Amino acid sequence: EIRNLITTNRVRVKWEFEERPRVIEVEALVPKSKKGTIRGTVVAKSKNSIDVKPFGKGPVERYLPHWRGGNPSAGGGLDKDVPKQLAPIKVGQKVTVSWEYEERKRVVNIR
Repeated sequence: EIRNLITTNRVRVKWEFEERPRVIEVEALVPKSKKGTIRGTVVAKSKNSIDVKPFGKGPVERYLPHWRGGNPSAGGGLDKDVPKQLAPIKVGQKVTVSWEYEERKRVVNIR
């Protein structure tokens, strides 16, 4: 089921060692809530994504824009407002990200 995993989502992998590491089971870790807010430090970013390490405990997670408008051939694409919000943000900066889960964690607002 590895081919069905969505890039950027967290997973739990069960494996055993028999001559070499072998994957026994892969489970996608879907958040319990479909929306939330995280406060943390930016550890990486690109034009369309931001990786945030939460204050206190927790793993680094990636947040992306929502997909809007259907297939690319029909004019669909990533939400155009989120890259504008991401542009001035620097690695190392403290941020608050409001997010929704739709296949992966999507940025609603960042400050």
